[in-house]
Amino acid sequence: METKTVKYENFTEMFLKDDDAVINRMAILAAKIAYFNFEWRYVTLVLFTTVQTAAISSFVTNYNKTVALNTGQFKLHYRRHIQQFVIFSDDFSDISNILNMLVTSKYNSNGKIIIICAQDKCDEEQVFKTLMKSVMINVIYLKPSIVYREEPSVYWYRIVRPRKCFSSKPERLDVNINCENNACFKNLFPEKLSNFYGCSLFIATFQQPPFMYLENDTNKISGKDGNLAKLIADVLNASLVIRVPKEHEWGQYKNKNWTGCLGEIFKTRVHFAMCNAPLTSNLYGNFQVSYPYYYMEVVWTAKVPPLVPSWQKILQPFNLPLKLTILSLFLGIILLNMLRKTIFFNNIRRVCNITPPKRNSLFYAWLLFLGLPLEKFSSRKHFKIIILAWIWFSFVIRCAYQVTLVTSLKSITYNYNLRYDSDILKYPFGGMSSIRDYFIEDKDFYENWTSVDMQKAYKLLDEIMEEKTDFVLALNKDTILHHAAEHIGSKRIQVIDNCIVNSPIVLYFRKHSPMTDPIAKIMNAALECGFIQYSYQTNWKRQKHLLNSHYAYNLQPLTLDNFSGCFFLLIIGYGISILYFVLEVVCHKIDKTNQRIDLRVDQE
Repeated sequence: METKTVKYENFTEMFLKDDDAVINRMAILAAKIAYFNFEWRYVTLVLFTTVQTAAISSFVTNYNKTVALNTGQFKLHYRRHIQQFVIFSDDFSDISNILNMLVTSKYNSNGKIIIICAQDKCDEEQVFKTLMKSVMINVIYLKPSIVYREEPSVYWYRIVRPRKCFSSKPERLDVNINCENNACFKNLFPEKLSNFYGCSLFIATFQQPPFMYLENDTNKISGKDGNLAKLIADVLNASLVIRVPKEHEWGQYKNKNWTGCLGEIFKTRVHFAMCNAPLTSNLYGNFQVSYPYYYMEVVWTAKVPPLVPSWQKILQPFNLPLKLTILSLFLGIILLNMLRKTIFFNNIRRVCNITPPKRNSLFYAWLLFLGLPLEKFSSRKHFKIIILAWIWFSFVIRCAYQVTLVTSLKSITYNYNLRYDSDILKYPFGGMSSIRDYFIEDKDFYENWTSVDMQKAYKLLDEIMEEKTDFVLALNKDTILHHAAEHIGSKRIQVIDNCIVNSPIVLYFRKHSPMTDPIAKIMNAALECGFIQYSYQTNWKRQKHLLNSHYAYNLQPLTLDNFSGCFFLLIIGYGISILYFVLEVVCHKIDKTNQRIDLRVDQE
């Protein structure tokens, strides 16, 4: 009589039937796979459809880490934090139902999954076809072996293979419980999308200068983000395919669906979207985002405000404190000149033995300020110090004023009438709907906001530059500067300094996308080597050069309008002089008439 020796892994297995022993052996094998590949800091969710107490008990005992048991009928409230699963089932239909439940219940379908089927009739090809439809790629499948029932069959699959871009064909894994040093259990969940083998990598984007340029029917791309997209495709060994949404915008939630680039992700038509949409809680909650690789500054922009009148530019080189200082000095000199004829000043002059000046002291101060020579210089030391200090002060102020005056007269200066949020509320305003979410706590902005899509935003920018509209637009600062640089100084636009939001720029994926991990590694490498910073800074310098080239090499000549302030002051000076001359003549005639009357009276 032929005998057979069977080695049992534990005491419980000795009392099980053959089929139960095989399931228990698969549970032990699954526990070792989980032990060497799962992250112990996370809870492992164990799902089962029938009462398989011995197998589940064997798995929990051998795994010896935190687990949560679930029959699949209830949803855990903390399911978003679960990233590793073990499924026990008897047939394919139960496995399919559990996998669909994981997807519909928004579990992390990109997590690590171990599936154990108790029957050898569970077709592994059908299981992996179901997995491919749900894009679950980190899966290991165990089933009883038809030939050696005591040794289970272990399978996995690679969704992208050479010469086959979408594959659900299972591959056999050489895993044995008794392998030396447990080497066969390690690294069973490798990165499977790090090489596309020339297959298509679909990206949703649209024309968005200076970030993305589409050329030749979207076959070629360039720009800041275009260079990054080409780098990702090259590293992944993929063929880049651009899909432009018909809306040509970031996208928003309408009629229980997403539009634009975000809609392409939501409908799983692309692998990720590159659209430079401001990050909000609404977007972050419905999609998965990459690590921020740069930042976008959203600002207000409006038409150019009125020009400062030329006559106001005379005092423009002086700031307000200096204006007040010079004005107070001259007022002090005028006051002293008025007090010079008072009895109090005459008493001081007699005590100090000061000779009365032949001319007005205000006139002397003005001569010194203009740098003109004086007729005589005081011999007294304390008067010399006062005069020399005034000469030095006048020299510094006059030279600095002369240096900056020409530049001030030639410069184009505006009245910045939009400085605060309250000023913006006086005009029609708006922008992308994503930016509106940042004003959800400000009713004045949120309720009066006018939503503008990307295509209309460029038309509005042109109308604002041509001063055809009073609309105040909220847009990315880089986009505004690039649009202005295209006109090379021929058109101008006002950019309000106060920033609405400084939002991180990220890539958008569908929830639990398997593309996040391979692209995250590429993004980290690009950030660490400075590729992204170099691309953005180079583009920024080019825009700045275009903006400044017009002002540097196309200087405007001085016109009569530039000197209108000088002529205005000159006319005022002439007017005062003529008035003073007329009063002096009239007063002199009155004095002569009074003298004649006094002589006649004396003669009489």
